[in-house]
Amino acid sequence: MIATLSGILQHKDPASVIIDVQGVGYEVQLSGRTYDGLPLEGEKAFLHIHTNVREDAITLYGFTDIEQKKLFLLLTGVSGVGPKLALSILSGIDPAELCNAVNLKDMARLTALSGVGKKTAQRLCMELADKVGGLILENPQ
Repeated sequence: MIATLSGILQHKDPASVIIDVQGVGYEVQLSGRTYDGLPLEGEKAFLHIHTNVREDAITLYGFTDIEQKKLFLLLTGVSGVGPKLALSILSGIDPAELCNAVNLKDMARLTALSGVGKKTAQRLCMELADKVGGLILENPQ
């Protein structure tokens, strides 16, 4: 599996980038926060990658730091949260704030995120409460 990519940022838009790694262009899906942390086109870029393999597609998801990737993996482990919703959540809230909202069961903050309804917010709180607490201890913000 592809774990990281380092190369020249060939093209970027808010939903995806193409990174040229020695002549091979890799398309990578990303969150708005990751997009904001990228260099200009033509400059060297580095992303932590999650490779998602399905029957009909192999999709790469990129993150500027390992904590975002860990949180993405936790989010996609929640019932009803796929990669697109996880990226949307990470685009709308800082990782530390998301961890705090889950720990405090702040339903108003969670339902304010694009694509997150009341039931999804409840599942996030129920399924991630113990897991994000450990993430916060490992990586204080």
